[in-house]
Amino acid sequence: MARRGYALLFVVILLLAGIAGVFGARFLLTRLRSDFVPRPAWTPSTEMTAQAIQPLSTPDGPPSTAAVAPAETAGRPTATILVVATPADVAALPPTAAAVQFAETPTPAAASAEGPTETATPTEEPADAFPYILAAPVRDTVGDCPGNYVLGKVTDRAGNLLPDIRLKLVDEYGNVQYAVSKTGPGDKGLYDFPVTGPPRRLTLTVIDANDAPLSSGVEIGHQTGDRPDATCHWVDWQRR
Repeated sequence: MARRGYALLFVVILLLAGIAGVFGARFLLTRLRSDFVPRPAWTPSTEMTAQAIQPLSTPDGPPSTAAVAPAETAGRPTATILVVATPADVAALPPTAAAVQFAETPTPAAASAEGPTETATPTEEPADAFPYILAAPVRDTVGDCPGNYVLGKVTDRAGNLLPDIRLKLVDEYGNVQYAVSKTGPGDKGLYDFPVTGPPRRLTLTVIDANDAPLSSGVEIGHQTGDRPDATCHWVDWQRR
């Protein structure tokens, strides 16, 4: 009984396999026929109007692409054609002429042929053009004058004492004192300024009757600087 059941099941399986094989063969045959049947060539449904196309490029730059749109027709889509300019097209274009001017620079040989260039030497003027100058450096001393003084003498180039020479002493606060070289027989050409007040810096100048300077100003440190103990400041003048 079991054997008959197995045999029947086997027959059913074979029957189903045969049916599946028949349908598979028919499907494969239909597919092969459709692949090998010749088809009509494709033609675009859009008619395009040809236009003259010129490459857009310049002699100085690389070739460029230009988009050319054909004329549109009512109810039909438009197509765009990209055209690439070739090097031959670029070479055919006329070059743009540019006027170039070069500045002529003389060469060293040409410059030497023209001869050396003379340079004017400025005339040096003396640093101190005033008629009175220091006859000696300023001397700062202690105790060899009757108190705190700026004092000295005025002479000419030969060393002769000069009377009636005006001098001005100004401190750093703007206080001004005047003195005139003396005319007496024992102190001719001598002058002195008594100095009072706190330590400060002074400037001494020879002046004329109109208060115009006849010498450079000489700075004096009264009880300041290198000699804070100095009480006498000797400044001798000489006329050129």
